[in-house]
Amino acid sequence: MPLSGVCKWFDSTKGFGFITPDDGSEDIFVHQQNIKVEGFRSLAQDERVEYEIETDDKGRRKAVNVSGPNGVPVKGDRRRGRGRGRGRGMRGRGRGGRGRGFYQNQNQSQPQSQQQPASTQAQPATH
Repeated sequence: MPLSGVCKWFDSTKGFGFITPDDGSEDIFVHQQNIKVEGFRSLAQDERVEYEIETDDKGRRKAVNVSGPNGVPVKGDRRRGRGRGRGRGMRGRGRGGRGRGFYQNQNQSQPQSQQQPASTQAQPATH
């Protein structure tokens, strides 16, 4: 039989939070992987939930099979998606790198002791 409680808090950006059990025991960790809902998995603060408890490899308790009352899907955070996508801005830009690396300055191709002063460097030919 599932246990019941209330979502104390849930950080939808980081994907985890804590549930306060109805029986007054210690708050229990919940990860978004263990929330039963289609789409974006999150919990709203003060949302009523049902869950089961498992113990991880380090002996810590965690909520699994988290759902709304009577097994219905959770409502989740209304601000769903907020903060998602950080750090993914360069995805899909494989080649090019904004042009860096295609032209090597003459000074960079020689050891510093062999570099010519800037005034005597050969200028690229223009057509």
